[in-house]
Amino acid sequence: MMALSPRNIPQRGWTGLKILALAGITALARGGGTVASTVGARREYSIVLWNWTAPCANLNTFRRWARDGKHIGVTTITISVPWNKLEPQRGRYEFSYIARRLASAHKLGLRLRVLINTYYNGVRPGWLKVDNWRGPHGHTLPNSPASINDPRFWKAWEPLCTRLAAKFRGRHVIWSPFIGPDGELKYGGWATFDQASLRLWRKSIAAHLRPGWLKRVVGGARLPATPPMPGPTHGLPDRNPADRAFIAFRQHTWRVAVRRFVRAIRQGDPHGFISVPLGESYRSQSAKFANLDYYGLSRGANEIVHSWDFYMHSAAHPHEHQAWEAAASIAAFQGITGLPALFEFDSPATMRNDGFSTPLLEHIARDVLQCGGHGFQAANFSYFHQMPSQYPFLAFFGKILSETPAYAPAPPNRTVLLFVSKWADYSYRESTDWLHQAQFGAWRMLRRNGYAVRFICEDDLRENLTGYRGLYVAFSPPQLIPPYESARLAKLEHAIPSIVEEPGIPAVKPGRMNTYTAHTPIGRLMTSDVHLPVAPMKKVLRTEPGRRVVLGYPLGYMWICGHDHPAQQRALKWAIQRTWGWSR
Repeated sequence: MMALSPRNIPQRGWTGLKILALAGITALARGGGTVASTVGARREYSIVLWNWTAPCANLNTFRRWARDGKHIGVTTITISVPWNKLEPQRGRYEFSYIARRLASAHKLGLRLRVLINTYYNGVRPGWLKVDNWRGPHGHTLPNSPASINDPRFWKAWEPLCTRLAAKFRGRHVIWSPFIGPDGELKYGGWATFDQASLRLWRKSIAAHLRPGWLKRVVGGARLPATPPMPGPTHGLPDRNPADRAFIAFRQHTWRVAVRRFVRAIRQGDPHGFISVPLGESYRSQSAKFANLDYYGLSRGANEIVHSWDFYMHSAAHPHEHQAWEAAASIAAFQGITGLPALFEFDSPATMRNDGFSTPLLEHIARDVLQCGGHGFQAANFSYFHQMPSQYPFLAFFGKILSETPAYAPAPPNRTVLLFVSKWADYSYRESTDWLHQAQFGAWRMLRRNGYAVRFICEDDLRENLTGYRGLYVAFSPPQLIPPYESARLAKLEHAIPSIVEEPGIPAVKPGRMNTYTAHTPIGRLMTSDVHLPVAPMKKVLRTEPGRRVVLGYPLGYMWICGHDHPAQQRALKWAIQRTWGWSR
């Protein structure tokens, strides 16, 4: 959920249009335990009103926007609430800001989602003294978020969350944390060099105190007192223990932050409904933004807010690609977490700056719903004078939600598991999105061939997955996956019929990316100008015992990007016939 400042609205990157779609699935959260609640049980359509804009700050304007939104089918109003208004003095709470807006929403039959804003646009209380996030060179981020690794932050914020939940207990408020850049649970860069984070890092790497989450990634490897800033890669993955440890550390600290927020809310309301805002998706810069931990960042929550990076998928790309990539992203959140996932359209400025037309937005919305989307939420519209009903595509969202039947996922025995390694994305920090295309192209390929697909990653391997129809391992070299999870993946590959792409780390010639050529055994099936960090293999396709097929190249990538599509379709059919069968 990208929070914008008025001067940044026209800028590309800050104005990526995002729609929040609540991906409706019947599965409960694995590990987190979904709390029973009537909130979120029906189709959801929400609009975000930021506290520094008039539609939220002015109560009368709020009411007008709420009435107008209801007219086009909006069911939920999402507001951010300033910490300094909730707690002007330490321990003295004032909740009228929420109470008045909640009363107005309830009169219209609308629900309220509350983002507890801890820092953005100067809302941090003056009495709070904490470390701010800092980059590797000591610079602070815009608006200076408080470090989630500073105990003083939690000592102040946890009691506030508990008091809020207790005050509005049973009134169907949806609670969400606003403690990271763009209102999402991420670092937003390599900003983990504040003193609180460095103290925690040094404590974690001590040999006699090293925790299990770190040992599983780097074992007993020697680590520096100040972590490095991982740099970009150029065809070969980064396997440096210090870089991997730092990425694991950043992932772990956000897991702890979510756990503390959930605990604070549930202390005030055991049945409180919690929404976690997760941005970024499997793409370039994933490690830098540190937000591929879909599973860990959603434990204990009831739903996910997925802020898809529209600006990363600009309208310069074919419209078909944008729609399926958006749907695949929501399917990944849904499959990995077992939770409904909200998909966000953010700001009408995106249409102007990145070329998203109303037909394209409608196309994306339809594809998201077909993959289990349960509703929509629009963010960053409160900067503009136009009311929600004045945007044709916002009205369309309400219409299509009322007309689309509820999503019914296929049972496991008719569903193919698609494994995509987040550690592959953490290790390949490329300047392009070839890895995203290689991993998510497999989803597109399987879906177009009529298969029900569920995304999984390393975290899901703890689950008993043997009841599924089969497994497809998209480009995910096992050498990059922590040993514990890699062993579990290998066990699953031999437990159910499996197709495995590129089972090793492809070699790259110095100074350039390798390409598949006609000199490989599968050369006749492929184009010679698709750039990937790959090396020729003697046995590109082979069958192993236990209905397991190994491919020596990323078939999903070639299926969507190669020039000889029929040949790739034949290769897929060959692999499926030897594993989970061609019939659907």
